[in-house]
Amino acid sequence: MDSSAHSANEHREDRVDYLAAMRRTFHRCPEIGFDLPDTCARVTQAIDQIGLEHTQSYGRYSVVAALGKRTDVPTIAVRADMDALPVEEQTGLSYASENSGRMHACGHDAHMAMLLGAARTLKPLEAELPFRLKMIFQPSEEGTVSGAQQMVELGVLDDVDYVLGQHVAPELDTGTAAVARGAVCSACTAIELTFRGKTSHATLPHQGHDALAMLVKTYNNIQLILSREIDPFERVVCSVGAINGGLVHNVICDRATMQISLRTYDSSWRDFIVSRIQMLADHAAEELGGSVDCTVHYSSPAVVNDDQLVDCFVTASEKLLGEANAREVRPKMGSDDFAWYTTKKPSLYYWLGVRNLDSWPEKALHNNDFMLDEDALLIGEKLLIELLYTIGQNLNR
Repeated sequence: MDSSAHSANEHREDRVDYLAAMRRTFHRCPEIGFDLPDTCARVTQAIDQIGLEHTQSYGRYSVVAALGKRTDVPTIAVRADMDALPVEEQTGLSYASENSGRMHACGHDAHMAMLLGAARTLKPLEAELPFRLKMIFQPSEEGTVSGAQQMVELGVLDDVDYVLGQHVAPELDTGTAAVARGAVCSACTAIELTFRGKTSHATLPHQGHDALAMLVKTYNNIQLILSREIDPFERVVCSVGAINGGLVHNVICDRATMQISLRTYDSSWRDFIVSRIQMLADHAAEELGGSVDCTVHYSSPAVVNDDQLVDCFVTASEKLLGEANAREVRPKMGSDDFAWYTTKKPSLYYWLGVRNLDSWPEKALHNNDFMLDEDALLIGEKLLIELLYTIGQNLNR
């Protein structure tokens, strides 16, 4: 059987309308982390309408459903992340976020819509599919605590042979898709430093211990690590994303915090940088009469693609999109907790183009004006289906 078997009854307009409606439904109600009651309710309602059974037994506000009747075929899991970001939306869209300070600025609304669309299209063919589809709707991809890690630890992959993750890419045009081989997304380490000093009047700084000064000294020295202690050919990014301290202009600050995002591919460089940051913070605090607490959280390892699945992707994407639109690209410094799936089963993480420069300028992920071309949604659904068939027909259980 070929994946084109469903094309005769494609009902393109119906599929386009469904995908856009689902994406906009999710876009209006963004929720954060593991607290996804409304999102999960909408996902389960959509799954019920398709006619599939589902469970929420793999962690708080997760949803898992299955499709396919055969037992002699591989089981392929597809992850769709559900959480949004703590961003105030500034798109002006008619379906913009209705939850203040929250926004689907990373395309997770599209990921959910495309997976649901694929299941809806495949449901009438369920008995003859050359694969079983396991749909993983996952919480907290963006959070420090990983929803993927939780679901893996609770056994969501125990009956799975392969795992797929599709992510929108606003730097790629609609009608294109891309993949990389090997390690394709960096490991993510979150570091928080809390400096503690002593208050005094701003005109008597010598009577206090300035926590902000400790923080600034550490910040400046971190830049020297990156420019003078790291091999320039290593793939490393270390960014300070948040600094907080002080309450008023005329009191020396006694508590200041710094939040750092470290991205690496090599664990030895990760360990080196973490130890150096801890040492620099300790020295800065001690020199200025204070102390510092350091919390390190390893959010996710690197995402690693399986070579056989990359080959399947190349075959499927070239067939659907044409050779010129199916691209192999270099790895990215971004991270995704999809990495936890790749530590357990052969996995594939790939990117779907959603840029349409005729509609608006390029919009970057995690920005408050992020938008995507909804014409890409049906392409993403079709590519996922083509890929599922390619894997089912070419790889064993």
